[in-house]
Amino acid sequence: MVAIVDNRSLVEAIGSTSQVTEKKLVRDICSIKDMVSYDNLTVYWVPTGQQLADIMTKAGANPGNLIQALSKGQLQWLEKHF
Repeated sequence: MVAIVDNRSLVEAIGSTSQVTEKKLVRDICSIKDMVSYDNLTVYWVPTGQQLADIMTKAGANPGNLIQALSKGQLQWLEKHF
């Protein structure tokens, strides 16, 4: 499974050995770390402007990236960076 996120803090927390300070997030971050460590999840960070889901959650988001990904069947950003 792959998660593509634009939250750099989340990606840093997943890769860190230090404990998250917000109690509400401790369980969530630990669960994600476990999934990553067992190779059940790969997390990629993308710049906010390249986040495909924004069109579904934010008013005024540009649908161009999502339309391109759907029409070509591939994620251009991932192919350029990995």
